[in-house]
Amino acid sequence: PKWANGSPEEFVRLSREALESEYVSQNLHHWIDLIFGDKQQGPKAVKANNVFCYHTYENAVDIDAIEDEAQKNGELAKIEQFGQCPSQLFSKPHPKRYAKESIDISIFAKLSAMKSYVTKKDVSPGSIACLAVCGDESVITVSRNRYIGVHRWRNATADFIPPFSFDPERKSKSRNRRIGVDFVRGMAEEVDSRVFAISKDGKTIFSCGHWDNSFKSTSSETGKVLQSIVYHKDVVTCLALSENNRVLVTGSKDTTVMIWILDPVKNEISSSHPRHILYGHGDEVSCVVVDVEMDVVISASKDGTCILHTLRSAQYVRSMYPPGQTVPMKWVGMSSTGNIMTYSEAN
Repeated sequence: PKWANGSPEEFVRLSREALESEYVSQNLHHWIDLIFGDKQQGPKAVKANNVFCYHTYENAVDIDAIEDEAQKNGELAKIEQFGQCPSQLFSKPHPKRYAKESIDISIFAKLSAMKSYVTKKDVSPGSIACLAVCGDESVITVSRNRYIGVHRWRNATADFIPPFSFDPERKSKSRNRRIGVDFVRGMAEEVDSRVFAISKDGKTIFSCGHWDNSFKSTSSETGKVLQSIVYHKDVVTCLALSENNRVLVTGSKDTTVMIWILDPVKNEISSSHPRHILYGHGDEVSCVVVDVEMDVVISASKDGTCILHTLRSAQYVRSMYPPGQTVPMKWVGMSSTGNIMTYSEAN
């Protein structure tokens, strides 16, 4: 349409803005009544001018009960011609959605009401590079010198100060659990969350940056290496785990990105060969992001490029570059709505 100015992206943006607008939200229950609710059939449907050929309604015609073949084919032809209405799910009017102003779930809405609590306890033999809250009872930490910490976290009542209890793991126990082998020389000082990924249940820790060009999965409870996979031709520099714990993406100094499929029950790589290998960078891959719902893998590199591929078919989508001079990318992130942000320490 003309209002999209010939741009497919603008068409999608404006259509999405309209469908997600407050006007649509406030009138969505009327549509539900017509399609799935009390106005789909009966007197209310007639009053709302929402009636169709009787063949289109669920259970209006029992095809299996018709013995005459010609009559059965005729009824099937009518159904194919007129289509079918969905099942009626509600017999009463659907409630109206709350207004946006009445329910504000943003933690930034009332910053003055937020309270902070500080628990000064030594939780790691070294500076923490990665931290994850797993479920309601544990906090997993990984230090730069690869020590694993499994700390207990419990919520308390609202009137209890602080409204939680935090029990750090004993040093003697945590010092016995260390991830894999040493990091490659020169990388130890730059270790951060890009080289670690922790499963949702907190039982498995994935790591990279090791001198043997491998990435590893390690048990957080025992410190035992569960898997060690070598496929990249150089050091694995970064990795990312999907939200559903079914896809792991690795990036390397060899400029490639690899997609690995996980067994969701065992939290293990299901094959020693990657599902896809992605190309396009001219230098070390510094950060990767994966989103299963959006079917996208994003990789950033020291060559200044940020490349998008589809996750399922590994198709190249596009490359993005920062304006002006080429700067090495250090970090890339993506929001749940598809907004992409990159970060570089240059300038």
